[in-house]
Amino acid sequence: MNTISNRLTQIENAIQDECWYITKQTLKFESLCIAASIVETYNTTDRSSNFETFFSNMAIELYANSNHRLTNNCYYVGLLSKKGKQYSQSETTETFEEIKKRCDSEFDKVEKYQDIIDRQIEKVFLSHPVDKENESIRKDIRLNPLFLTLKVILILGELTGNYLISLSEFKNFLGTTKIYSDYTTTVILIWISRLPKDQMVEVHNRINNIDFSKFSNNRLNKLFENLSYLNVTKEGISFKPDKIEIIRQKILEYELSEQDLLSTDFLESKKHIKSSKDKQEVPLENGDPFNHKPFTKLCNSTEVNLKNLDQLIPRFIASLATKPFVLLSGLSGSGKTKLAQAFAMWICETKEQYKIIPVGADWINREPLLGYTNALNEKQYVLPENGALKLIIEASKKENQNKPYFLILDEMNLSHVERYFADFLSVMESNDSFKLHNSVLLEAQDGTEVAASYKWPENLFVVGTVNIDETTYMFSPKVLDRASVIEFRVDPENMDKFLKSPKPIDMDGLVENGVGKGAGMAADFIKKSTDKPTTDNVLLKDALTSLFKQLSVIGAEFGYRTAIETNQLFAQLDELDTEFTDQQMVDIIIMQKLLPKIHGSRKKLVDVLEEIAVSCVDDKNFRESENKKILDHSIDFIKDSAHVHFNLSLEKLKRMYDNCIKNGFASYAEA
Repeated sequence: MNTISNRLTQIENAIQDECWYITKQTLKFESLCIAASIVETYNTTDRSSNFETFFSNMAIELYANSNHRLTNNCYYVGLLSKKGKQYSQSETTETFEEIKKRCDSEFDKVEKYQDIIDRQIEKVFLSHPVDKENESIRKDIRLNPLFLTLKVILILGELTGNYLISLSEFKNFLGTTKIYSDYTTTVILIWISRLPKDQMVEVHNRINNIDFSKFSNNRLNKLFENLSYLNVTKEGISFKPDKIEIIRQKILEYELSEQDLLSTDFLESKKHIKSSKDKQEVPLENGDPFNHKPFTKLCNSTEVNLKNLDQLIPRFIASLATKPFVLLSGLSGSGKTKLAQAFAMWICETKEQYKIIPVGADWINREPLLGYTNALNEKQYVLPENGALKLIIEASKKENQNKPYFLILDEMNLSHVERYFADFLSVMESNDSFKLHNSVLLEAQDGTEVAASYKWPENLFVVGTVNIDETTYMFSPKVLDRASVIEFRVDPENMDKFLKSPKPIDMDGLVENGVGKGAGMAADFIKKSTDKPTTDNVLLKDALTSLFKQLSVIGAEFGYRTAIETNQLFAQLDELDTEFTDQQMVDIIIMQKLLPKIHGSRKKLVDVLEEIAVSCVDDKNFRESENKKILDHSIDFIKDSAHVHFNLSLEKLKRMYDNCIKNGFASYAEA
């Protein structure tokens, strides 16, 4: 997320009209409907007359003087779709037909279709300008302007009690925002601009020195006048007092199941024109920016039905981007393997890019994954039948460098992990190579050429699932230190929801014509995984410093590798636009990277668990009054308590603590 300084620099360096834009024609919705009806009428003629002249004459006859460029605004709100480069090559949409039927073509009776007006304006997306001459200027603006506006007004309203922004704030600060995740910097800039000039003087001076006249009036406020829940006047844009809770719910639903914000051509995308019940997921074009939200939305849909993973999906993806080795731990049947498989299917072009391999209890060396030289024929290399080595070979090819490959090891701890996975752990950290044989090149039984060694490809991701019972082995600190561990749990609320309408998971909904629906984002996902961003977040630094001291008491302190990986994971979560707060991201990091290393006897752990639990409490008075009795509270109290700022971690500590007391021993995996 941009800092305030970076955001100000962006505005300062912006060129003329590098801001939101919508065609300078009327935005009154009934007028847009009339414009669409003119297009419909023109399409019923022999189309021999000039479209521009026909439109102007009909516009004067029907309501007011206007020109054919008004059809641009009809595209934005989904009344028309453009079938070619000419304005005359337009057709009315299902949405327009729905409106016409509702009001019997009496478009001034907006009360009959007000819900459709709200719905269509909520779908307006600024992905590029309609006027082609300025396309390069505004190409980086990729957001839904209404929901950014609602989010900013909501936050300011919660802070001040006044749910309003002025039109100048709307033009200067919202109109120059390029992506939805920058709403925080937009709010802060507006907040600072409202402060007395003797406060935040440096920022005030920078704001006052910006030439905001270079940004034209974007006129989106005129479009928002059509909405049932906003007041738009000369004073600004505000919430109708009785609609605040409705708006809050709309924002929540938008952020949970956000529209696909990656369309390169809004005007031709049927996703933005059809009603929500008719929308179809389509594969994205190659080179699209990565966004996890279409995947989350698809998993939650009835088409796939892989639900209750909303919080785990961004954690899983950010962890993969941080380091290509992730462990999924938890109850058998809770969705661990399904999540890994679903993401692989969604982002891969073909099923050859991922392998789900069940680990055998008899795996005692590396051969099940890396194969071996044929002892009877030293010129032949024997590939594992499960396809693991072949996957690595394919991922290593230059022509495949922008395609992700996934090695999914199911029930990874059915055998001692260090015995068969040691080469992977070593190569992952040392940047060395998998050493396979001593020849230059050998041929496998199927004709595959096998080189003497292979580096770990940057596009290879390994996911292991972990079940804990009497048939499995514990992971050593060496393994846990090199992975992110994500715990899957099924709580009563989720089970209750599932049992009300139990439906099987259908993974076929993740692909279309054999291609993953998110395959167009694959190259950018790989780029994110190699960029390795970092952060200077103070909350993270303080939490790690405190935990280092506490963990060192039991010999579970972390080294430089874990320190840098936790820093990178925080940055990846932040960049992924997960909507997690800083506290939630630190909580996730403690849960995934630090707590898995804790295991031992009651005597060894109880005091340390109590100390770490105190660190998870935010309220100083509560912390002091409870002292070390925090873990005596129930799980439900810990989940819901306003005093707790690391809820995930404290809930896990509570379960480990209870195991310690009852059984005399505790570990992360068994709690």
